[in-house]
Amino acid sequence: MTLCYALSLRTLKDEMAEFDKYNQMNISEFQEFIGRLADLHFADLHVPMDEKIFRLLKILLILAETKPKRPSTEDDVPSDTDCDDDWVDDFV
Repeated sequence: MTLCYALSLRTLKDEMAEFDKYNQMNISEFQEFIGRLADLHFADLHVPMDEKIFRLLKILLILAETKPKRPSTEDDVPSDTDCDDDWVDDFV
């Protein structure tokens, strides 16, 4: 979990001058942290990333006594790409 947090923070230009910002997250860093944490926590599940994030949010939001709502997928555009068939995998 600590590694997920550390990798989600942006790099500071001058750590000493910006020390007060060192442990502060903006919203995009927090969203990246949630994504990294979900991927780590559910690493053994072979489900899409959005499902991992949804499952993590269900766990986290129990503390706030609420439940996450799935976004509407009515306006989704079909995509021809798939991570498993990505051409980048050929070079690794």
